[in-house]
Amino acid sequence: MDDRDVKNREEKALAEFQKAVTLDPTSAIAHAGLAEGFSSLAVIRSGANGIENYAKAKAAAEKALTLDKNLSEGFEIRGWLKRNADWDLSGAETDLRLAIQLKPDFALAHYRLSQ
Repeated sequence: MDDRDVKNREEKALAEFQKAVTLDPTSAIAHAGLAEGFSSLAVIRSGANGIENYAKAKAAAEKALTLDKNLSEGFEIRGWLKRNADWDLSGAETDLRLAIQLKPDFALAHYRLSQ
């Protein structure tokens, strides 16, 4: 799989989450998924596009947590963004541990905490 395939797959996933948010703007999990999508694109597209995508990811993560203050996926992606975009390692650890506390079998949160 080359870089174009990865970008196309990420863009398709992001479009699906955007559809979900459009269909139900009150869906916290859809906003968390949107945040994951923008976060992935931020990694793939560096520079100004990466910064813009990180900002969109952060906004979507915050919206998810505004809609559901106990959404494990919201804390997981917010923690990951704190680590990757802000280099706030302490804040990242706090959010990732909360994600695990809320959903102990959340493999992605465990994985990201280990990083």
